[in-house]
Amino acid sequence: MPLSTNPHVISLQEADDLINKFAANKEAILNGEFQGQSIFYDSGSFDKESIDLLLASYPRNTGLRIYLGMDDENKIKYVLKLKDENGNDVNDVILERSLIP
Repeated sequence: MPLSTNPHVISLQEADDLINKFAANKEAILNGEFQGQSIFYDSGSFDKESIDLLLASYPRNTGLRIYLGMDDENKIKYVLKLKDENGNDVNDVILERSLIP
């Protein structure tokens, strides 16, 4: 599946928005302010094709970094970025998925 049609590929701005919103609400989440809102799920998944696409986008990657993000509906998301040889994020292709199977 090409990048342009993969439903998991998001822009750097979208990734930053998700990650920053989670960071801004982290203490509120831990303090129970979101209790009863079903913001977390038990698990999540990415299909193999999406992971292969991410890994192939930067062949010199040294691994994945997984961030938690929060969308506009206050649902927790995974945000996956590659790491380069210096341990920095590679922002060319970023995947996002809600925490559901």
